Amino acid sequence: MFSVDVPLGVDGQPLVPAELWVTFPLAAQAVIVALAQRVLALEAEVRDLRAGLGQNSTNSSRPPSSDSPFVPRRRVPIPRGRGVRATAQQANRAGLDRSHLPARLRRLHPQSTPPL
Repeated sequence: MFSVDVPLGVDGQPLVPAELWVTFPLAAQAVIVALAQRVLALEAEVRDLRAGLGQNSTNSSRPPSSDSPFVPRRRVPIPRGRGVRATAQQANRAGLDRSHLPARLRRLHPQSTPPL
């Protein structure tokens, strides 16, 4: 009697034991083989879809216009160097109160104003 080969799973093992497989009618064997092939094809498609699920324009070669408008974009801070102008500092910060200067240089205003 003619028999269809036992279908193999993803792991390479037979889906049905060989001694049980030969007891199935030929039509049932054909349906089982067709369904097993369909399951393998769908599993491969799911694997491919899951691989592309987490991709966006930052981690693939896709253009930014292909990103979903419903997912907020993560803003990446632009590294900037120190500018030409120095930042303002607190007046009460240590080192800015002239206490480290000699007494003659600490005076802000002269003792007497010269005549005009």
